[in-house]
Amino acid sequence: MIEQTLLTGYGGFNQSQLPGFSARAAFWIENGGVFALPSLRVCAYPLLDMLRYHRFLVAGYWVPEYGSAEDAAQFSVLRAYSPYHHVKPGERYPAVLFITGDGDTRVAPLHARKMAALLQASTGSDRPVLLHYDTKAGHSGGLPASKVIEDLTNEMRFLFWQLGMSPG
Repeated sequence: MIEQTLLTGYGGFNQSQLPGFSARAAFWIENGGVFALPSLRVCAYPLLDMLRYHRFLVAGYWVPEYGSAEDAAQFSVLRAYSPYHHVKPGERYPAVLFITGDGDTRVAPLHARKMAALLQASTGSDRPVLLHYDTKAGHSGGLPASKVIEDLTNEMRFLFWQLGMSPG
């Protein structure tokens, strides 16, 4: 049996996701998957263009954390790990689901929109590159339970579809 691994996480602003109950992880494991949670930053409300991030919304306040491409010494460091600037035409990328929304007041939704468009135009694979764009939600919590369930259901449907899994 091939085990399917869901690798997800968050990292930024000296905050990490700590061990605790997760409906997402429980559902995944109950359906035969393996779940891992490193301390990093994944593609839900993502920060992907590290050379221009500081020009949008409140991101100018993040320069002490991430640095600024306007500083010549920091430019090369930011360029070296900026996901947007490492997309290669013809590369066979896996399926990707980006998540963002109009209500995100922290990370400008343009990051996910333009990365989705760039990957769609660049990928050499037949795997889908999708953008879940919610016009009424954003980065923070505060969603009604029905919306949390709907979003989690859509995320799991995408993963099960791409990994050939069936809910148990």
